[in-house]
Amino acid sequence: MKKINYTTKFTILALLLFSYFNINGQIIKSIHQEQTEDYRQYQFHSEKEWDEINKFSKKNSTRIKGTQNSELTKLVFGWNPYWMGTSYKDFDYSLLTDVSYFSYEVDANTGYPSDIHNWLTTELVDYAHNNDCRVSLTVTLFSGHETFFANSTSKQNLIDTVIALVKYRNTDGVNLDIEAVPSTQSTQLTAFVNDFCDKFHTALPGGQVSIDLPAVDWSNTFDVRSMVGHIDLFLIMGYGYHWSGSTEAGPVSPKNNGQHWSNIDVTRSINYYLDKGIPPENLLLAIPYYGRDWATNSSSVPSSATGTGESRTYTKVKDDYSSYNRQWDIDASVPYYAYQSGSKWHQCWFDDEYSLAEKYDLVKMKNLAGIGIWALGYDAGYQQLWDVLAEKFKPGAAQIEKGVFTDMGGPNGNYYNNDDYVFTIAPQGAGKIKIIFDEFSTQADHDTLYVYDGETTDGNLLATHTGTPDISDTLTANSGILSFRFISDNSGDSSGWYARWATDKYVLSIPQESFSLLSVKLFPNPVKDILFAEINAERGADLNIKLTNINGALLIEQPLKIKSGNNQINLTDMISNLKSGNYFIRILSGDYSITTKMVKL
Repeated sequence: MKKINYTTKFTILALLLFSYFNINGQIIKSIHQEQTEDYRQYQFHSEKEWDEINKFSKKNSTRIKGTQNSELTKLVFGWNPYWMGTSYKDFDYSLLTDVSYFSYEVDANTGYPSDIHNWLTTELVDYAHNNDCRVSLTVTLFSGHETFFANSTSKQNLIDTVIALVKYRNTDGVNLDIEAVPSTQSTQLTAFVNDFCDKFHTALPGGQVSIDLPAVDWSNTFDVRSMVGHIDLFLIMGYGYHWSGSTEAGPVSPKNNGQHWSNIDVTRSINYYLDKGIPPENLLLAIPYYGRDWATNSSSVPSSATGTGESRTYTKVKDDYSSYNRQWDIDASVPYYAYQSGSKWHQCWFDDEYSLAEKYDLVKMKNLAGIGIWALGYDAGYQQLWDVLAEKFKPGAAQIEKGVFTDMGGPNGNYYNNDDYVFTIAPQGAGKIKIIFDEFSTQADHDTLYVYDGETTDGNLLATHTGTPDISDTLTANSGILSFRFISDNSGDSSGWYARWATDKYVLSIPQESFSLLSVKLFPNPVKDILFAEINAERGADLNIKLTNINGALLIEQPLKIKSGNNQINLTDMISNLKSGNYFIRILSGDYSITTKMVKL
């Protein structure tokens, strides 16, 4: 449930801009560009040399691997950077639909490659094709845009060379990774991309062209609406919200923003590009298999960074964090850990199978085409990230048939001023969708949520909510799709809303008017040995608390008495004999209940 917080959160655009630009006004480097430059120093020429530095050897995985990727319910697109050597020999191709070799580095003066690394010889192509997985070549252009776009010969050289290289390896497409483009080159960028697509599709009918999009297009440089119909797939780089030069440590890929992060997050990025006109069936969310480690002022969140944030692969993070106290940030829905090195505090923020599962559910709820991964091989030695891909996207994987819908502040924060966005819940195969608002509070007549039956705001208007309206009715979308439009001005904010939705397979219980839990938080979560529940209630009450496994089977039930206000309940005895895994803790008062996922380490 949302924590009621009436403290106005002011977001100053200048501060947000500063957080994405360095002190010289230059656009910050993405992880793609940053790591391209970092690994260039080695000047290796063979995959074997990279294997030696990565200490890679092919593993005899216990995972049963197949060739069923064509049956995955969503596209799973992964980049394979050249510096990962032959790590592709250990990929589970049954859980991949597309692999892109990274990269053809463009010489902006000629259009020819400054380097294509091992594209001509890599066995990645054979491994992928033998497992029914498409292969593309990523083309990178990180600088020299004005020079390149102004030279028709250079542009044609690039197009001709890429087509020849794709044909030479008998592969399936190309991924365009054109970053840090000045806003003055927006028109030229669009013209080049569309020309590239048209010529590529003519030369290779059925070939696929994808393009990478920044998480935040600050200068509105990417005219994606004009690219629709030319580009086959758009990939949002859903990471870098905190980067190496951030002034504070924080989530690399926040699903929401909560009470103390900026109002830019993965959910907003998805909505932004959908609102710009990209059809959901052409849009993918790329997620990080890496995190960042900052030296910080303290262990508290948020904390100022006192040094550069160093990137860490999932493998490195996983190797390290077992020694530290892993924490869960409820505002961003991502894990982190804090530790001391000598006298200095550090914080490492990353994504794991639990935070990625929430993002994958968002992809399914928004009915996007699928996901991307930066980068394949960054989880070498661990199965958890493959397992969650299988859990969410293999045939027979559970469809998202119920969930929670909150304002952009997430379950723990206020909404923002000057918002205007559309959000759609469109689970695959839904008949009808019902939604119940457990809480709703906005600035009356200033900030309004409109609820529609249908995939656009042209659908039937089901409700108009502003202020603290009567929210006792269950709203039903007979089309199987719910759309929402939220508009706020700059008069102030409030706690927003917390709603539960479900398809007609489920019964939604209506909260009792006489009692309401304002929030329930488990900490730490995931948990090793000691677990507490923080319950904030409007009045004292006698409750029941139930612990179930992931399938809903009841394991433990016990009564619980709480007082009004904040309660901290020790639940350690309930979990003392549990094995590692996922569980649910359900707190009930009559017909009213709150269910919270718990992860036992």
